[in-house]
Amino acid sequence: MNRRHVIEGAAHQVEGIIFATPATDWTLRLADEVPAHCPPAIFVKRQPSSRFTTIGIDNEAAAQVAVQHLLALDRSRIAHITGPLQWQEARQRRIGWESSLAEAGLEADLHEEGDWSVASGRHAMRALLERDASIDAVFVANDQMALGALREANDQLQRIAYEDPLTKLPNRSNFEDRLQAEVARCDRDGRSLAV
Repeated sequence: MNRRHVIEGAAHQVEGIIFATPATDWTLRLADEVPAHCPPAIFVKRQPSSRFTTIGIDNEAAAQVAVQHLLALDRSRIAHITGPLQWQEARQRRIGWESSLAEAGLEADLHEEGDWSVASGRHAMRALLERDASIDAVFVANDQMALGALREANDQLQRIAYEDPLTKLPNRSNFEDRLQAEVARCDRDGRSLAV
């Protein structure tokens, strides 16, 4: 949508216009291009404005509340999976995460950017865990990316349950399963086994 669309809507005598677009740099400029003779306009996901009615969420404060909750649970390596940083909401949530960590005296150095999708949440979580396995919490900017992050974390835990992450050798439970299978095979074949 651009200025031409708004003018055409006004020419067709629409009663009002609701802009429910993501707050990207481009759509933020759009508000400045709406002509004064435009029908009433409401901008969703915007900062308060004297020119238009706005409806929004204080993303920075919401992020602070979420991170403060994690801090109250004694988490100290809190990573963040952001949305696309050209979106205002993603930038605000990141600022909230950073400020809460700074207030707690912690570094805000563990972050990856996603694109709001499940796949990007999975990819970001993988990258974070490869960079620092001591992460003890993750603040994710939306539900879809959180689902991807959870799936990746679960897959990582499954691998750890069966394989030592450093040596790639079977871990104890996997070793015991393999040992029992080999003992049974030796018993069946009448062979001896030395460990």
